[in-house]
Amino acid sequence: MTKLFKRLLGILAGIIVSLLIVIVLSYFFIQSDAFNKWALELTLEEINSSWQEKDNRITADSLTGNVLTGLTLHNGAILTKGDSLLRFNHIDIKYDIWGLLDHEIRLDHVKLNSPELNLAKVKNGEDIGWNFMDLFSSSEEEDTSASAFDWDIKVENLKVENGSMKFFGNVNDTLPLWKRVFAKLDSLDIDRLYVKDLEMELSADYYKDKKNLSLKNLSFNTNSDFNVKKLKLDAFINMKDSVTDLAGFELITN
Repeated sequence: MTKLFKRLLGILAGIIVSLLIVIVLSYFFIQSDAFNKWALELTLEEINSSWQEKDNRITADSLTGNVLTGLTLHNGAILTKGDSLLRFNHIDIKYDIWGLLDHEIRLDHVKLNSPELNLAKVKNGEDIGWNFMDLFSSSEEEDTSASAFDWDIKVENLKVENGSMKFFGNVNDTLPLWKRVFAKLDSLDIDRLYVKDLEMELSADYYKDKKNLSLKNLSFNTNSDFNVKKLKLDAFINMKDSVTDLAGFELITN
């Protein structure tokens, strides 16, 4: 009986040691470049498979960092109908993964470097809309199930560096977006607007009962005489009584 007990203890100890080895190896593997490469390829494949019917695609060169604390996506792009909707040098995200246990997304730091956003009006049958709308599925029947997004989100710091935005309002222009030229505007025209040198920094909270936004700085230049040197404000929305408070507003142009 004693020998049998010792054998059972030996088997149990072997199982525990094996599990510990697997856990340790898994811990180090998910922090490796090999895991990041596999995760990126799997994610891109899943997204592009769901977008294939609409001829949309997302690309990225590489993913670096530690999945437990933060990741950086390099040279990313989103294309619609073969044209570029968004390109960026890199996006760096630091987060608190333990927030997920509290049903909360906690982003400590988000930095988007050199984003180029192209917003164009396009024809879709008899309808005319912006190109980014093609990314979203339009089901004929509205889903009334309890699947609404109900997570809380906290963003400590979000920065956009050296950004640009181009607005294309001429639906009859068949040139690829990257070939279209922007002339100097006599007045502000959203259909031919080129926003450049875009810099932004903010923090925000998105909770079920309240929303807070602290815009620390927003600045940009355009292809018109309208330029924003500084925009700053704090906004607070109380969902219970639908009250919105605005404070610290500051706007400096040209």
